[in-house]
Amino acid sequence: MKIRSRLRPFIPVPHVVAVLSWLCLLCLPPALCQAGEAGTRFSTGDILEMDRVASAWLIKRYVEPEAEFKFFPEGQLIAEGTAFDTPDAQLQRTHKLSTFEVIKHRYQISDPRLTELTTIVHNVEINFWMTEKEPRASALAQRINQVIKSSQDQAARLTQCFAILDDFIERR
Repeated sequence: MKIRSRLRPFIPVPHVVAVLSWLCLLCLPPALCQAGEAGTRFSTGDILEMDRVASAWLIKRYVEPEAEFKFFPEGQLIAEGTAFDTPDAQLQRTHKLSTFEVIKHRYQISDPRLTELTTIVHNVEINFWMTEKEPRASALAQRINQVIKSSQDQAARLTQCFAILDDFIERR
């Protein structure tokens, strides 16, 4: 006896194609799928700390020199630009990697001068108990934190922190 199924596919074929197209877009490198403002606007939370500042610096120096940064209150959904270092962002910290390291891997950045900075950011963000054992990590984190606490102007804070990180890299 031959059994014939009369079940229809639950999801119509055009919807499957649309979903697959969106998935492909999500998997492409960001440079291929960003256009206009999304390509130069990077957004994150408004509470600055070492990983967030270093990640913004890495984006500006190695990913998108024309990058502009927009800050959203913590917990607010970011709907503009490329989000980073927030819970819903693709460019976010994991249990093993800082956001800085995730960006470095995602954009295949291999400048050897970044090795020590990568270790420092990792230790400050992931292995925070190691920061006290490494004087350079502690000193850099303290300098960044002093700048963050010294002003309420996000742009001024980033500019000053970027200068500290530029100086740190130039000495390598």
